[in-house]
Amino acid sequence: MSSVQFTIPLPPLPEISDVELRHVPEWPGYAVGDDGSVWSCKNPGGQVRWFPWRRMALIIDHDGYPWVHLKKRGQHWCPKVCVLVLTAFVGPKLDGMQCRHFPDRNRANNRLSNLRWGTDSENKQDAVRDG
Repeated sequence: MSSVQFTIPLPPLPEISDVELRHVPEWPGYAVGDDGSVWSCKNPGGQVRWFPWRRMALIIDHDGYPWVHLKKRGQHWCPKVCVLVLTAFVGPKLDGMQCRHFPDRNRANNRLSNLRWGTDSENKQDAVRDG
């Protein structure tokens, strides 16, 4: 007997004034806003159905970067919010690149307008310039 997997369509993304939401690539049930918000419609109980979209709580690491815990079929990913925003709106990180907070170096400011993929050298130049 073969197992059949049914794909249940995701509910439409919520419409939020002045915020554009996009799905997190390759992580169904998660979305990120250009304002740095992270959303989920995943069922915390594990049944195969979607729940209404809700904003996820962010966790702040010891360096002050917000991140979230994503799950799918036994896999876990704990990305920084800046990585989710850039991946969804700009594209995946290329080798040798990292997330830059620019022009505002505040690690909690994860608005798309404040984020860039950049090199380690560019990030260090920002730090020197900004003191």
